[in-house]
Amino acid sequence: QQQQQKDQPNKVQPSEAAKKAKADADDAVRHRDYAKALKIMEDQLRIDSTTSYYADYIKRLKEVNGVQDSTKH
Repeated sequence: QQQQQKDQPNKVQPSEAAKKAKADADDAVRHRDYAKALKIMEDQLRIDSTTSYYADYIKRLKEVNGVQDSTKH
């Protein structure tokens, strides 16, 4: 995380609520519930713009969910 902060010094830091959402999403990922993780992050992003700090994480969740969705069809 410190390395991320060094790489992105001008990026807005996440709020405590955004950090909690990320922790909750991480927990869902540990249980391989990627759809839930993505929903947590997207819901938080709608109400808290600082959640965009985790944009790369959200993008990866979308990619994983896209792969999962395509294998269900």
